[in-house]
Amino acid sequence: MEGYDGILVPGGFGKRGIDGMLNAIRYARENQVPYFGICLGTMRLGAWPCHLTEGSVAQKSYGAREIGERHRHRYEFNRVYEERLTASGLRITGETPNQTYVEICEIPEHPWMLGCQFHPEFKSKPLEPHPLFKAFIDAAYCYRSQRLAPLARHAEAEPGYFAGAGLQPAGASTAGS
Repeated sequence: MEGYDGILVPGGFGKRGIDGMLNAIRYARENQVPYFGICLGTMRLGAWPCHLTEGSVAQKSYGAREIGERHRHRYEFNRVYEERLTASGLRITGETPNQTYVEICEIPEHPWMLGCQFHPEFKSKPLEPHPLFKAFIDAAYCYRSQRLAPLARHAEAEPGYFAGAGLQPAGASTAGS
């Protein structure tokens, strides 16, 4: 996963693939790669209101404190583990108004790590992306820019740096070669 600029783990069904999902999450967390996790499973259906924590990645992405999102899942955040998880750095940033269900979790010390219990793809269109998809893509783009900056500086310092690989700057002509 070293060359990825962002990792999106979509919802799944049941236990199949959980180990791979957990490995991707661990890699993103440990290597500071932008991560977006979407719901696991099916069964809580329909649109549910959600209250967002002020200043969270989710709240900044939406530009609002109250949202409504569509669900289709059977697994919920287990509040029995809430104290242990929040003590280790997890931040609950989206909950139903009555605080029964956790909707969004983030790791604030990470550049962009967010997991949600709903399906943002249900409200996303090609020319009107869901706010969380847009924010995730922006974070992945920033990560890529930072990751490639040393390479770009090296290429500027040595104009023929890419020539050995048969590469040339964008827009350069191969006519007469």
